[in-house]
Amino acid sequence: MTTYLQTVPGSPARPLSTLGAVRVILGAQLAAARNAHLRSRHQQIIAVILGLLLLAVAGGAYWLMERTTSYLNGPAFARLLAEAAARQPSAGLPADIAPFVQAVPAALLLALLTLLTLSSFSTVLSALFLSGDLDTLVVAPVPMRAVFIVTFFGSLRHAYLLMLVLLLPALVGYGQGMGVGPAFFVAVGPALLLFPLLPAGLAAALVLAVVRVIPARRARDIVAALGGLVGVLGYVVGQLVRPAAQVAAPVQSFSALTALNHPLLPSTWAARALLAAGAGDWTALLGYGGLFAGLALLVFGGCLLLAERLYYAGWANLAAQGGRVRSRRAAERSQRSESWPSLLPPQIWAVLRKDLRVFPRDLRNLQHLIFPLVMCAFWTVQMLADPSEGAATPTLVRTGAPLLISLYLCGMLSFALGGAGIGREGPGLWMLRTAPLSPLQLLQAKWLLAYLPFPLLGPVSVVGLSLLRGDGLAPALGDAALLLSAAVGITALFTASGAAFVRLGGGPADNRVSPLAGLLTLLCALLYGGLVMACVRGLPAFATYLPQFTVALHLAGWLLHGAITALVCWAALAFGARRLSQREL
Repeated sequence: MTTYLQTVPGSPARPLSTLGAVRVILGAQLAAARNAHLRSRHQQIIAVILGLLLLAVAGGAYWLMERTTSYLNGPAFARLLAEAAARQPSAGLPADIAPFVQAVPAALLLALLTLLTLSSFSTVLSALFLSGDLDTLVVAPVPMRAVFIVTFFGSLRHAYLLMLVLLLPALVGYGQGMGVGPAFFVAVGPALLLFPLLPAGLAAALVLAVVRVIPARRARDIVAALGGLVGVLGYVVGQLVRPAAQVAAPVQSFSALTALNHPLLPSTWAARALLAAGAGDWTALLGYGGLFAGLALLVFGGCLLLAERLYYAGWANLAAQGGRVRSRRAAERSQRSESWPSLLPPQIWAVLRKDLRVFPRDLRNLQHLIFPLVMCAFWTVQMLADPSEGAATPTLVRTGAPLLISLYLCGMLSFALGGAGIGREGPGLWMLRTAPLSPLQLLQAKWLLAYLPFPLLGPVSVVGLSLLRGDGLAPALGDAALLLSAAVGITALFTASGAAFVRLGGGPADNRVSPLAGLLTLLCALLYGGLVMACVRGLPAFATYLPQFTVALHLAGWLLHGAITALVCWAALAFGARRLSQREL
């Protein structure tokens, strides 16, 4: 049996318990997070601003729920409901709203349970087997159970943050509006602490079993692709059934709300335990609360027992997986492709070929490809099926629909190919830095990769949609030229931002750019797009007052647009290359 020892200067070594190991690991992770995110002054200011925003959101959730519940329980709403029932006897409006108001906590908890159930498998899988610090934790002299506990609850940090910011204030506001006893507010804390254990525990047990059969990365890719397909299907179905939902009677909403309060759902057990605590019904509190807490702790305890047997074996299986040996025919095709003539420098061409070959290996990229294609097809059908429906939309959106749809399609594909940019290289960036390749050439290759979908699909999409809608060929060609030229500067801005503010630590490849940098880059892209539209569309508008200078105004607009784009590309790529060359790996 392995013995874990904790040594303190000046004292003899003693065994390190599971709780002690958890405390040590959490302390190290908190110290690392503090050093990474709160070291500089501007990071501390950003943290304070984000904290104030979260407090504002929590306060808004509390205020909205408290006001709504108080109004529903007040005499004014009861009088309004009685008058509506008297005017429309056939509508079937309820005479008493109290049963429906009491079903609100069950509905909120069921929504949270559904969200956690849909996202827990991918989240727990990434935390247990694909986190950046997993190798260090596994080989550390700590119990494997402690590693599992830390990684398991680390995967729930976003769920607890969501509950702390939205659900906790909403339930507190609901209790204030209902006028329940103080035991309700005391029971809210333990209920929310135990609530994520049920879906996450079941997901962890499934993950531990699946990883024994399917590699962890492949399982994550499959789940991500399926999740994208389900999301697209849900959006399309929601758009199709929305007309039917708009004509549904309000009483059906009340019936659906009470149906969510089903006694066989764990969310209903937690909700009824809270209501029993607020009403002082201790028997119901012990019954429903004990049933819910017992099930959550039983699932988590089963995961701990299962992790002792399967967690280390799954990690060892992941560590032992190697790459697939290429066949001789594939190697020959690769050698022939390397001999193709290219107008690009060999360094840029090599990086571009490498990225294009690596891209299909990640099945999560399938989600990024399918989603924009399905959405653009759906919007195109809506645009062509009922033109009168778009009469209420703004003129700019209605007349520029082909350009906007094509911009969305090419932009999403561009993000899938080169959205992560330098961050997709991860810690392996040092291999490119030691190659005979300058930082500027590396950024040029990443920029070409991100720009590639625009010339391949942009003109075909814009011209095809415009002709299907009955627009002329000349405006369609102008929109295609505007799309291709504007995409040059937009992709350069995002590529340079991904290099200048890259984060090379662990985590998903698509989340390796500072959020603040992404926001600033988005603002710069919007400013650049506004300048481009002002040059190409706004300047020729003066031809109404100066018809003799129509051609000159159009030409001046495009020349000014070209100058701004060239300046933006040069400044962005130069800035990104300089920051990348100064970065220590």
